[in-house]
Amino acid sequence: MKSKFPLPFFRRAQLFFHGFLSEKYVLYNFKNNNHREYLSDIQSAKARWINDPYTEVLSNKFIFDRVVGQFIKVPKTFALVTRGVTTFVDNEVEGQVGFENIFQVIAKTPVILKPVTGGGGAGIIQVENINGQIYKDGELTSENELLIAIAKLDGYMITERLVQGEFASSLNKETINCMRIVTIFDEESQEAFIVRAVQRIGVKKSSPFDNFTRGGISAEIDLDSGMLSSATSHPTSSEAVWYDVHPDTGAAFKGRIMQEWHDVKKDVLFAANKISYLKCIGWDILLTDFGVYAIEGNHHPDPDVLQCHGGILKDERVKRFDEYHGIDA
Repeated sequence: MKSKFPLPFFRRAQLFFHGFLSEKYVLYNFKNNNHREYLSDIQSAKARWINDPYTEVLSNKFIFDRVVGQFIKVPKTFALVTRGVTTFVDNEVEGQVGFENIFQVIAKTPVILKPVTGGGGAGIIQVENINGQIYKDGELTSENELLIAIAKLDGYMITERLVQGEFASSLNKETINCMRIVTIFDEESQEAFIVRAVQRIGVKKSSPFDNFTRGGISAEIDLDSGMLSSATSHPTSSEAVWYDVHPDTGAAFKGRIMQEWHDVKKDVLFAANKISYLKCIGWDILLTDFGVYAIEGNHHPDPDVLQCHGGILKDERVKRFDEYHGIDA
């Protein structure tokens, strides 16, 4: 009720009664759409622990790497940082070793230092070696300065920084552009299915990432053809803004077809069926020129980035899933 989103009080109260935050009136276009077709914010909160007692597989990125990485490609993890102490977990440099091994890794591939838990791109540090010099988040640094920075970290992992493929890069080469794909395991058919898939596209405001809540835009991916729709962002005013071309670069994306979509769909569903004890997964998928990679999984996938393209409760399988797990009201 304290939201500063520009919406009349009576409309805000009406949304509150139905379990939605104020900005959903614009994001979900409730002026023309039926709220009953949309998963509410209250229902989303009730679904937060839907994967218990296995939530940790998705909320802990290192566990995700070790468990889910058996069934779909994930970025290679080199080391963990605990209270400033670096422990290498890569088979090639196993155990707690000297700092010089960090620079051996960086010399071969750019890396990302990221918190083992948490999301939204918070706390991520990018490090790379360019012509023998170390760069941290794009700024030149010394080996000693980097070691001091790492020594201050706790609960971090060091992984390879993947290079996005031609398709993802063409959407905006200045940002990482991942897909968000949500799968549900259907108790009736005993198979996983894709609820919805969207292509997130970064903009100047969200750079270097594509986060929807930080200004990134979301285009729906047609589940049959892999074609992209128009895209929108999280609203900040009383009118939603839709784009057929990138707002910064002018690159057209509406109507473009992701040629690798069937590979993406096959790989994600294969993994989702192998870990069927996880009932609902929000996959962050990066398409590279060397295959499909799962960057991470979300145990509580944000419905905003999906439902800006329409309510997911139109699908009877989703409604049945919600009823089965008691999150339908």
